[in-house]
Amino acid sequence: MKDKEREGYSLVELLIAMAITSIVLSTLLILLSFGSHNMRITHSMVALQDQAKDAVNHISTYTMEASDIEWNDEKGFLVVTKESVPQEVDSEGNYPAPVVEKCFYWKGQENGVGGIYFAKWDKVKDASDETKVNLVSKPEFLLVDHIQDFSCKVKADKATGKKILHVEMKLNDNNTEFECKKDVYMRNQKSAKETNNPSKGGGSDV
Repeated sequence: MKDKEREGYSLVELLIAMAITSIVLSTLLILLSFGSHNMRITHSMVALQDQAKDAVNHISTYTMEASDIEWNDEKGFLVVTKESVPQEVDSEGNYPAPVVEKCFYWKGQENGVGGIYFAKWDKVKDASDETKVNLVSKPEFLLVDHIQDFSCKVKADKATGKKILHVEMKLNDNNTEFECKKDVYMRNQKSAKETNNPSKGGGSDV
């Protein structure tokens, strides 16, 4: 009777127990790996969405207040132009010449990572020819990174005739990708003199 009580598990029982344990552990590892992968994808998607939102908000802010916009399809950059003049007239009763501000958006690469870059005209103008600009991918110009594609299209609203900027961008961080499309409506499209100078039939065009 005592000999029977001292008997341990048989080899078959040990093998079965080890097989069951291996299956359970493998299943747990697969579930943990799957959950970790999903968390990484979700985190990347949220980060890309935030970057796309920041870029669109930045472009929208400048575009809505612009007097003109132009997309250079050949070179792939957006020019946003804003004209403004002071409300006060000079000593002769004339309005001063409008102040023209230009800024540029373009896709560039730095260290193999694509991004949307932004700079005002005075930061990128060519020193030898001020009618030209050098759109280089400097860190101080970087607006958002992880950009795979960036393009725009200027359309016209059928009802008002005002320009609409259609923005498309695709972001990719090697974990996932996110596409964003946005129409930005311009509010001010009259020239600065027409908008601010009462003698030219001015008034706000907002």
